[in-house]
Amino acid sequence: MERKGVRFMEDREYGQIGSYLTGDENVIWKGAPVKGHLFTPQDLYMIPFSLMWCGFAVFWELSVIAADAPLFFKIWGIRFVAVGLYMVAGRFFVQAYMRKHTCYAITSKRILRIRKKQMDSLNYRLSPERRVSQNRDGSGTIWFGDAGTPAARSYQMMPGQAGRAGFVMVQIPEVNRVMQILAEQESGTDRNNRIEV
Repeated sequence: MERKGVRFMEDREYGQIGSYLTGDENVIWKGAPVKGHLFTPQDLYMIPFSLMWCGFAVFWELSVIAADAPLFFKIWGIRFVAVGLYMVAGRFFVQAYMRKHTCYAITSKRILRIRKKQMDSLNYRLSPERRVSQNRDGSGTIWFGDAGTPAARSYQMMPGQAGRAGFVMVQIPEVNRVMQILAEQESGTDRNNRIEV
């Protein structure tokens, strides 16, 4: 059994996990999101919508500038262009950055989500309904409670809201295996203390 500060403080990517464990808590599983730029099913409607938004915003701004409209209207349109550019391309870079600095752990008591120096947790024995989305390579996302609704998923794609719409384990490898581990821990059928990278 490996406890707080033994192995994790030597592990660069997951080094922060150990500092959040209680004395009688041990890690069953740990992992991190798939790195890089990823497309999700939500992008099937988000990309066309963002292109329409951005196109109209750019058209509005260019029309205002060409008409030499008052400064207020020129400034007013800039914010919509910025939001459009974020939805078209910027959100992919933001999401990739957040995944790069996020890791997860399933312990004997709860689920940990650590992003940089911030941690939040969820007691899986009291956790709400779970929804899972699996990719062809076996990776996938687990949504807990209302975070899995279409509205919440779309909300996370808006500027400044990535990762704020509830508890989500984003694009983790072997997502079905992680769901199985959660089910075993929730039912108490898995009595083994194991760490799996």
